[in-house]
Amino acid sequence: MNNTFIEKYFYSLKNTDLSQMTEHSLRPVLHELLKNIAENVNKEIKILHEPKRNRYGFGSPDFQILTDASVIGYLENKKIDEDLQKTLKSEQIKKYQQLSHNILVTNYLHWIWLKDNEVVENVELAKITDLRKKNFKPSDEKFKNIVKIIENFFSQT
Repeated sequence: MNNTFIEKYFYSLKNTDLSQMTEHSLRPVLHELLKNIAENVNKEIKILHEPKRNRYGFGSPDFQILTDASVIGYLENKKIDEDLQKTLKSEQIKKYQQLSHNILVTNYLHWIWLKDNEVVENVELAKITDLRKKNFKPSDEKFKNIVKIIENFFSQT
């Protein structure tokens, strides 16, 4: 897979007024990135944004990743300036880990993959300050690392 999808995603982040951005502002761009990567991993993968709240009180992660056969995992999306290390310790994530052993957490720039309650991968596309730099572009390696963490997350059964 080339970097087209992830580069488009990055430039959408870069061209957004961060002072006006909320947790939900770029969800359509994130959803599109997830769909494009999923298609390359397994055409049967479905990305459900804002799934129905869990009846057992475990909450409702922002995205549910599934096939007809089963739920692959959940993705929780946070505001771009949110500290994901704090998020990982939250009651919210603890509840989600009761829903699935496969959780991906992102603030658009930083991605942390949890499997069986352990951090498996932790990658960063860029720092929030990099988005303000006129000519900044992440390295190809950083683009590839983001794609890889998502592909690995999607490949779980």
